[in-house]
This record gives sequence, structure tokens and C-alpha cells, in this order.
Amino acid sequence: MKYILPFLVVWILNIHLIQAETNNNTFKFDGISGIKLEQMEANIQFILGSSDQVIVVTEGENILTLTSQDGTLTINKASNSRMPLQFRIVIPSNCKLDINVNGKSHIFIPSMSASLRISANDLAQVTINGCTGLILTQASFAKTQIAQLNGNMSVTLSDQSELGVQGGFIETTLITATDSTHVSLAASIQSLKLTTKGSATIQLHTITDTFTWIGRGNEKIYVKNLSGVADVTANYDSRLTVDKANLDTLLAATSSTGKIKISGTIKNAAMSARGASEIVVDKVTGKILRKNQSNRGIIKILNP
Repeated sequence: MKYILPFLVVWILNIHLIQAETNNNTFKFDGISGIKLEQMEANIQFILGSSDQVIVVTEGENILTLTSQDGTLTINKASNSRMPLQFRIVIPSNCKLDINVNGKSHIFIPSMSASLRISANDLAQVTINGCTGLILTQASFAKTQIAQLNGNMSVTLSDQSELGVQGGFIETTLITATDSTHVSLAASIQSLKLTTKGSATIQLHTITDTFTWIGRGNEKIYVKNLSGVADVTANYDSRLTVDKANLDTLLAATSSTGKIKISGTIKNAAMSARGASEIVVDKVTGKILRKNQSNRGIIKILNP
């Protein structure tokens, strides 16, 4: 009997595995150029396929509603679905994704040769190997991590959400970050327009051409390498620190208790400090177009 029991255990286990595999439902679609995922809480793995066909594999019956129209596959949660959902989607690399998730969702996206649109809320986590453009809206502690991003990016973050990009080259970049959000971009950025408010923390590696920033209160901005043209404003205890600058033109303004500190060289500069604010720059090699100090505002040029 002691020799038969292990065999029975293995045999029963194999039956369960076969049953689990047969419980999967597979749906195949041709002619799909984009996928729209309506708001849901789910664990979803996108997988690159070897053909142009889109394949949806669900664990369990009738958990999704799938509608294909005009090249777009729309995915909704079925009214009787259990929570959270779990499924896989096999896609070609050029398939555009429009994803809306909330709750404790976990989404994995491989390296795509298409742009992505993502909306994430309520602790959702998104991991992306790569994409060629991103529109991201995020709130409520949601997190998105991207290994490589090339192309354009538009980001709106609020309510302690986080974004991290490990590498790539981002062309036109628009970021609005409020309410204790955190952004860390190790990718090189060509042009960045940044708006912050409410204790946001922004860490940037390289900006090559243009940088525009308006800080409205308690933000901390750090830029490692900055060149080209910068138009920056620090208000109400917001902070900007630039480690290495090689700027053609700097337009800098501070008010209240805002502070700007830029190490490196600046060719031409126009600066204005009001209230108890401060601007500190390392070296100006060309012209100082404007230098206005009012109330207790301070402008310092360390190596004139």
C-alpha cells in the first residue's frame, strides 16, 4: 500500500492539472489593430505573439465580454465575473493598447512598437518592458515602471502615485504631478514641460533642449544634466536643483520661499527673486539680461 499511495497522489494531481487547463477559454480575433480595456480590477499578462492574430485566454468561463469593431477589440468585465479577474492576451508588437485598471491590478506589458494609453488607480501596478509613446493618468498610490520608453510622453499624476522610467529617449514630454507624487526618469529627455504642486518629488537624468517648470508649492525637483534653454519658476517653498548645466539661456523666477540652485555654466540669464526666495547660479559667461531682487529676494552668482 505504501508504494501505491504516492502513485495515487501524482495521478490525482495530474487530473487536477488537466482539468485546470481545460477550464481555460481561448478567443481568437483577426484584423485587430488596437485593444481597449474598460475599467476593471484584474491581473493581466500581455504576451507577444508570432502572428497578427489577437488571442485572449481566460481562466474560467464567462468572465469577460469581448467586442470587436473597426479594428478595435473592447474588453469589459462580465456582470457575473468574480474578483479579481485573471487572464492573458497574446498580441502583435504594433498593437495599440488603451488600458483602464483599478484596485489591486497587476499588468505586465512586453516591449511594444506602438504607443500606450494607460489609466491606473487605487493601488494598481503596471510594468512595461518598452513602448514608443505613452499617455498616462494615475492616482491613488498607483505605480507604473517602464524599462525603455522612446517617443513622446504625456503624464498626469496625483494622490501619491509613482512613475519610473529606466532608459530610452523621450522627445516631447508633458508632466503634471501633484499631491505627493513621485517621478524618476533615467531616460534622456529632449523637451520637457513640467507642472508640479503639493510636495511632488521629481528626479530627472538629462534634458537636452528645453525645460519649462512651474512649481506651486513644496515640490523638490532634481536634474542631473541640463542644456539648451530653461524657463523655471519656484514658488512657495518649491525647490529646483541642477547638478550639471550647460545652458544657452536661463529664465529664472522665484517668490515667497522658493529656491533655485544651478551648478555649471549659463551663457545668458534673466533672473528675478521676490519675497524671501533665492536664486543661486554657478557661472554666467555671457549677458545678464535681467537681475531683479525685491523685498528679501536674493540672487547669487558664485563665479561672476
